[in-house]
Amino acid sequence: MKRYLLLLSLLLTVSHGVWSQKQVIIPYYDMKKDLYGYKDSVLNMAAIPAKYTFADRYCQGVARVELNGKYGFIVFSGEEAVPLMYDDALNMTDSLAAVKLNSKWGFIDRTGKVVIPIKYDMVTAFSENRAAIFKDNYWGFIDRNGREVIECIFGYDENVFPKFNGGLANVKFRDYWGYITSVGKIAIEFKYDCALPFEGNIAAVQKDSKWGFVDRKGNEVIPLKYDIAGNSFPVFKDGLTPVSVDNRYGYIDRKGKEVIPLIYDYTSNFEKGVASVRLGSESFYINTKGERVDKKP
Repeated sequence: MKRYLLLLSLLLTVSHGVWSQKQVIIPYYDMKKDLYGYKDSVLNMAAIPAKYTFADRYCQGVARVELNGKYGFIVFSGEEAVPLMYDDALNMTDSLAAVKLNSKWGFIDRTGKVVIPIKYDMVTAFSENRAAIFKDNYWGFIDRNGREVIECIFGYDENVFPKFNGGLANVKFRDYWGYITSVGKIAIEFKYDCALPFEGNIAAVQKDSKWGFVDRKGNEVIPLKYDIAGNSFPVFKDGLTPVSVDNRYGYIDRKGKEVIPLIYDYTSNFEKGVASVRLGSESFYINTKGERVDKKP
C-alpha cells in the first residue's frame, strides 16, 4: 500500500509539473495536406487539425485564419469566434480587428460585432488608441469609438503606413514626412523624404537618399549617412540593424555604434541572434558579435 501511495504521489507530481507549464498554441504546417493547423508547443501535439490555408499566431485570445479566400477568427478550442466571411483581416489589437468586405475596411470586436463601420478604403491596426484610416486619397486617424480625431489630410506612400508609437506618428504632408502627436499637432517638422514609425526612443528617417535616426525631439542622433541595406528599411533586430555605405554592409546598434564593420557585400536582419551575410563569393552566418558561426540554429 505504501509503495502504491508513493507511486501515485509521484505520478500526480509529474502530471502537475507538465500541466502547470504554460500552454502555447502555435500554428503548424501539415506538408501532406498543404494546410495549417495549431499545436500545443509544450506537449508538441496537434490541438486543432490542419484545415486552413493560412493560420496566424493567437493575439488577444483569438487567431486569424483563412480558408477558400475568406478570413475569420478562432478561439483556443478551435471554435469560430468570427465566421470566415471577410475578404481580408488584420490581427486583433486593442481588442479590435480590421476587416475587409466588398473592397472596404472597418473594425470588429472579438465577438465579431462590427463596432466601426466598414466604409474606409484602407486602415491600419489600432496602436495607442489610434488607427489610421484612408479615404478620399488621404490618411487620418480615428479612436476606438470611431471618432475621426485627426483629419484626413496626410499623403499616401505604398511602402510606408502611418502608425503611433510612444505618442508620435509618422505622416506625410505634401511631399515631406514628419511626426505628429495623438491630437494632430506637429512634433517633428516635415522635412524628410521618408520616415518610419518610432522603435522605442528613435525612428529611422531618410533625406537626400541617406538614412539616419532621430529621437522624439527631432534631434538626429544617428547621422543621415547610410544607404538602405538588403533592400529593406532599417529595423532593429537583436539590438542591431544592417546599414551600408558605398555598397559595403555592416551593422550599427541603437546608439549608432558600428558594432559589426561595414565589410560585407550583403547582410540580412538578425533573427534569434544570427544573420546571413555574404563576403565575396562566400555566404555564411554570423552572430551579434560579428563572429562566424557554422549554421543557423
